[in-house]
Amino acid sequence: MTPPNTGCGVKNKPVDRGDNMHYDNRTFPPRFLQAVFCLLLVASVAGSVAIWVLKGDQLVPAILFTVITVGLFSGLLFMHMRVRVDDEHLVVSIVPVLRRRFALRDVESAELVDSGPREFGGYGMRFGPGGAVGFLMGPGPAVRFTTGSGRIYVVVDANAEEIVRLLR
Repeated sequence: MTPPNTGCGVKNKPVDRGDNMHYDNRTFPPRFLQAVFCLLLVASVAGSVAIWVLKGDQLVPAILFTVITVGLFSGLLFMHMRVRVDDEHLVVSIVPVLRRRFALRDVESAELVDSGPREFGGYGMRFGPGGAVGFLMGPGPAVRFTTGSGRIYVVVDANAEEIVRLLR
C-alpha cells in the first residue's frame, strides 16, 4: 500500500521490487521555492541573451555567465531529496549535488521526531542544534539517528516511521 501524497512535493513509490531495496522515496522543495528557482532560471537566460546581444565582442564573459547561471539555476530547479534503505545502507541524496551513505550496522539509535527548516535554518543539508546534520526539503516527521561515532543526523521524510522501523 502506497502512503497518500502529502501535497508537499512527496512522490511515494511502492518498494515491492523483489530485490534488497526496502524503501525508496523522493521529496521535492515546496512549490514557492520551485517557483523562485524557475524565475531565477528565466532571469539568467534573459541575462545571457542580453549579454550576447549587447556585448557580442566579449565572448568569454558571455559564455562564463551563461554556463554558470543557467547551470546553477537549472540544478536548483530540479533539486530533490531521495531517501533509500536497502539491506546494508541508508542513502540520503540531495540530487544533483550530494549523496551520503550510512551503513545500517553503524546506526546505534533511531527515533521519530518532528523537524523542519526553522530548526536547521533552511533547506537541503544543514547544520542544526547540538551539531546535528539535517537533510530536509520541508517540515514534517523526521528520523533522528545517531551513528557509532556519535554524530546525529535528522532526515525529514513523509514516511519517517517506516525508516525508523527499518533502522531498528
